[in-house]
Amino acid sequence: YFSALGHFTDTLEQAIVSSHAATGLDAGQRRFWGSVLFTRLCTTSISILWLCPRSKVNVGGKHWDFGSIASLARNLFECALQLFYLAIEPVNDDEWFARLKVMQLHDCMERSRMFRALDANDPQLPSFEGQAKELKGLLQNNAYFSQLPEALRKTLLKGERTSILTQDEILQRMGQFDPKTRGFYRFLSSHAHSFPLAFYRMA
Repeated sequence: YFSALGHFTDTLEQAIVSSHAATGLDAGQRRFWGSVLFTRLCTTSISILWLCPRSKVNVGGKHWDFGSIASLARNLFECALQLFYLAIEPVNDDEWFARLKVMQLHDCMERSRMFRALDANDPQLPSFEGQAKELKGLLQNNAYFSQLPEALRKTLLKGERTSILTQDEILQRMGQFDPKTRGFYRFLSSHAHSFPLAFYRMA
């Protein structure tokens, strides 16, 4: 535990130094999204440290709550994949534009579903519909998107996925794919969703 905690702390401190060093640099849209996701990585990591007993920020900590750390670790994993997908992997402009618009369409549709569930008469709903229509049009006119398999295009246009690639496909592009990763992700997800695996052996 202490060895892993030390490595995690050192890496986080290096990340924060890098983040501060790049503050204020205008490097275009790809790097903008990179800075947003990188900041989220650092922020979530700091929250994890606050939960870790005997960490630098929780020196006298005696409260052990692995379930909450596992939930945050899952979030960290997903954020790292999005960082690579949206900001690090070198792809041509058409593909990157399609990736961005798929993400924005999912965001638009998710907000629409959320506000509709809260209030079916919410005055914001028509604006979401207009934005979704515009985003779908941009995707359908995108050269990269038009070459994707028809079934995938239909799924993406429903706004049900945040990315064109699956998690495993992103990991393969990163050169980090390992079949064991899926098992590890399921383990973290069980804690994030309070599935029985998360509490079965608590007694």
